[in-house]
Amino acid sequence: MIRRILVSTLLAFVACSTLMTSSAFAHALAPSLLEMTQGKGGVFDVRWKTPSLRAPGVDIEPRLPSHCREFGERRAEPGSTYVEFFWQVDCGEAGLEGHSLSVTGLDRSRTTALIRVVYADGSLAKGLIRADDPEFEVVSGGSVAVAYAALGVEHILLGPDHLLFVLGLMLLIRGARKLVGAITFFTVGHSITLALAILDWVRVPQSIVEVGIAISLVIVALELVKGDAAEGAKESWLRLRPWIASFGFGLLHGLGFAGALRETGLPSGEIPLALFFFNVGIEVGQLVFIGAVWLIVHRLAQIAAASRTWIDWGAAYAIGVLSVFWVIERSVGLF
Repeated sequence: MIRRILVSTLLAFVACSTLMTSSAFAHALAPSLLEMTQGKGGVFDVRWKTPSLRAPGVDIEPRLPSHCREFGERRAEPGSTYVEFFWQVDCGEAGLEGHSLSVTGLDRSRTTALIRVVYADGSLAKGLIRADDPEFEVVSGGSVAVAYAALGVEHILLGPDHLLFVLGLMLLIRGARKLVGAITFFTVGHSITLALAILDWVRVPQSIVEVGIAISLVIVALELVKGDAAEGAKESWLRLRPWIASFGFGLLHGLGFAGALRETGLPSGEIPLALFFFNVGIEVGQLVFIGAVWLIVHRLAQIAAASRTWIDWGAAYAIGVLSVFWVIERSVGLF
């Protein structure tokens, strides 16, 4: 009993201490996009799209080769969660092929940047840069699959609300068969709405989606607090039919994934490919997280030499504190 209280208190404290930082990471870490489209000769139209929300003092700016000369005035078009800049540069006879593009501030902002160069003949150079690999060498034929799969992995691993929901399912559902079914239906659900939203067949305000995702976490936390039903008592719908609940919540979370991907932008003519591999990346990141959590929980249960109840209790406190905070914060944001 004392151990359970200590663990619960510790996890709740950790949750409280990360409230401010975690709120900034729940979908605020959308990558930036640097798109350069070639016109006549060495002239390129530059489009720079970057999130408007960032850490104080952090400047995320593109860095072009030194021989590229900017001319004309920059035009800014602010959006709800991002801002776009448009200008032109003349890279002369040297052009961009074989030269490097970079973006400053990725290490401090913990974000990534998509690079897309469209040549006059229709050929492309595409890639993803991050803090540990801050430069992209422009070479025609870059892989959309690799870039968007990596983006999907990073998005899920840096999205605490999605990961906490998966964690809640893992702790809530007893039995490997039920858990696999629930995770599978969650995947199917978010895959459907991700595709529908990106293709613009379904559009729901992102602020409402974020509140709904936070509420789904509250529901999971409440179920964890209740614990297993007493003998003879009726189980809740979430425990009795976890695959149905997972599918429904998956539909909601898919709209959240779509919001981040929509802000980044998709390469015209390659939307199905980019969408598919973004989803693949999400699943890879999700499986990595599930494997890591299973090992940790299994090890903790061995150390405790007892049931998993105290782990569930502590996790319920942590998930509950964060999700209630997100519900309040995001609901206030609606107004």
